[in-house]
Amino acid sequence: MNGLLSPLLALKGGSGSWLRNLLSRERVRQTLLLYSSEIGLIVLTFGTGILNSRFLGPSQYGIYTFVITIIEAAMIFTGFGFP
Repeated sequence: MNGLLSPLLALKGGSGSWLRNLLSRERVRQTLLLYSSEIGLIVLTFGTGILNSRFLGPSQYGIYTFVITIIEAAMIFTGFGFP
């Protein structure tokens, strides 16, 4: 029971060791790494979309988007196990 309350007791003391204790757990570090990589991927995808639309122009970007949509639709069907 004391193990469950130790972060709260450390917080009451104000020493900041509860954060150090929390970050020392491998599952917490793996979760933070996963979420930070997902956020980085979202930012990278957003930036790539802006750069593609600026450099390709409206007509070529429309063709690019159409091709990507067809590829993504085909990937959905291959995920179902169809040959």
